[in-house]
This record gives sequence, C-alpha cells and structure tokens, in this order.
Amino acid sequence: MAAKIEPIILEERDKKISSLILDLSDKHSAEHIAAIGKALSSPVRLEIIKQLQIKKCNYSELARMFDLPIGTIAFHIKVLEQAGLISVGNMPERKGHIRWCSYAYPYIMMILRSEQKATDEKMREYNIGIGDYIIFEPISEWGLGAAEGQITGYSDHGFIYGDERKRAQILWCDGGKVVYPVPPSLFDGEGIKEVRISLEISSNTMGYSNHYPSDITYSIDGTELCTDISLGDYGDRYGLYTPKTWYGESTKYGVLKVISVKRDGVYVNQKLVNKKLNVSLFSERSKNNTLFFGIENKPDSPHPGGFNIFGEQFGDYRQAIKINVFCDAENQSE
Repeated sequence: MAAKIEPIILEERDKKISSLILDLSDKHSAEHIAAIGKALSSPVRLEIIKQLQIKKCNYSELARMFDLPIGTIAFHIKVLEQAGLISVGNMPERKGHIRWCSYAYPYIMMILRSEQKATDEKMREYNIGIGDYIIFEPISEWGLGAAEGQITGYSDHGFIYGDERKRAQILWCDGGKVVYPVPPSLFDGEGIKEVRISLEISSNTMGYSNHYPSDITYSIDGTELCTDISLGDYGDRYGLYTPKTWYGESTKYGVLKVISVKRDGVYVNQKLVNKKLNVSLFSERSKNNTLFFGIENKPDSPHPGGFNIFGEQFGDYRQAIKINVFCDAENQSE
C-alpha cells in the first residue's frame, strides 16, 4: 500500500515543534516512504542527522568529523535532502558560497488507519487553488508567487483579477481579506457530521520572522467561525516543496491549520474554540447557493500581522485549500 509523507508543524505559544507524518492510508506518495527508508538505512547518514541536531555544519566540517571525502559527504547529504530530513542552503562568504546543512524535523510519526473506517462514513473532497479567489482586498502590501518566481505584487490594490493568478502557489498581504467560492453540491444530502477546511498559512512581514503573531479570522458567508493566531512568518529553512530558486530571505513554509466544524462546535487543530456554531451552518446556507470561505486579518486586531497562504508547490504540504465533508454512510446521497 502506498503512503504519504506529510510534514506538520505543531504550534504552541512558546515553541514550534516540526514533525513528519507517514500516512499509510494515502495511495500516491510511496516514493517518499522509499526515500525515507533509504536515507535512514545508512549508519553514516544517521550520524550526520545526529550531528546536525547539535549545530548547522558545512560540507567540509562534516568531511573532517567523519574522515570522509567531500564527494562522499555530498552524496549522503543529497540522499537526506531528497527525503526531506535536512535542509541545505548557501551562505555567502568572502570568496563565494559555502553549503550549510541543518536538520528539518525532530520527529517522524506513523499513522496506521483501519480500513474498516471507510464503511462507517463517506467523504467528499474539494480543492481550491490559491489564485481561485473572487475577492482579494489587501490593506496595502501584497503579492502572488508561482513555483518559478513572483507573478505580481504592488503597494496598492492594483489589478489582481487576471488569469495569471491561476498559477499562484503563494499569496501574501500585510492585512485585509481574501474570499474563495465553494460549490453548494459539496453539501448535498443529509447526515453531514463534519466539514473540515485545511490550509497551510503563516503571518506576513518584510523578509521573514519566526516570531511575528497575526490574528487570522476564518468565516463562511461572513459568519465568523473562529479567530486563530499565527505565531510567525517562517523562513529559517526551505519548505519541503518550496522551490530552491525562491528568495532566500523570505517566507518559505507555514503551519497546517485544520478548521473542523462538527456537530458540537468549531475546532482548530482538534481544539474546541467555538460552541455557538455547528455543522448545520452549511446545510442551512448551501441550498442552491454558492458558499464563500473567507480569510481575514483585521487592521484593528491585537496582532494585525497579515498572512501568507501556500499552494501545493510551496511550503510543507502538497495542497492548497482543501475542504472535506464527512457524512454518515447510510445517509449519504449518491
């Protein structure tokens, strides 16, 4: 059975824990599992990871530590980098650049899901591209980027509704809101037990700052589901899918936020944050009408730190904005 590597950032107010999730229920990413297995099969590569957890090292330092040729060290580093276990970057020096290495994730977790679960519920999925918005109202600084570089960006509202935005893999602004349409057919039928919206997001500032809070509000048709705090604008390493050609001193990855609207309230990353709303919000509003998912950073919030939203070719997650609707199997309409 194929499986998927999925990096996840677990946020707490005083620290950020990064880990890899190996999900055996996924059928499309077996090569990632193979890459991890290959990377961890060598005692030398295990020792390199241990050393990089102590401090960043360049190729020459590692060659001296392990008494190996630089070419051999470069081979091991490439295997570890391809598996997403370490990050490699260039540091400018007086006579050129030095390649530095650092470890990416302190934890690897494996999830084994029972196949029996599929008979208990059914699920629909809808994916929204970063550039598929119908409203984008940034306060001032904003921009769109693709895998090959920046698409556009202005210090005022400018023209932001052209076809070029369909290529967007990252959207940023220093505040304001963006709104995406969601088809009503996603919520057809009875027995909806959960609507789960997931996206990779971070704060936004000039360059990057791992400690830069931002209050981000999520809504459906203008009804606020919750306001969640992003703790930083992360750029200290490249994201697992961020192109290495992307600007070195800039945003490179975010945090996976999962907003779950269930029968007993609204959850953010499995924490109950709003008991006043529940999943009936979707069935009441979706009858023959498009729904609108909003992301907003209000200028009068305690932390008006803007936001970055990441697409499937950027950051740590192979997705943009994903909506999953879980239904009781016996009530699911075909």
